[in-house]
Amino acid sequence: MKGKILAHIKQKPYFCEDNFVLYNGDSFNLLKELPENSVDMIFA
Repeated sequence: MKGKILAHIKQKPYFCEDNFVLYNGDSFNLLKELPENSVDMIFA
């Protein structure tokens, strides 16, 4: 499932390990690329 959701994001991850992915950028722009109800947490 993770691969399908992350396939929507054009930006390369800053860090990625197991079930954790970190992006460095404007979260509003990244969220626009994701399907609804696909985010568990946003940490800033």
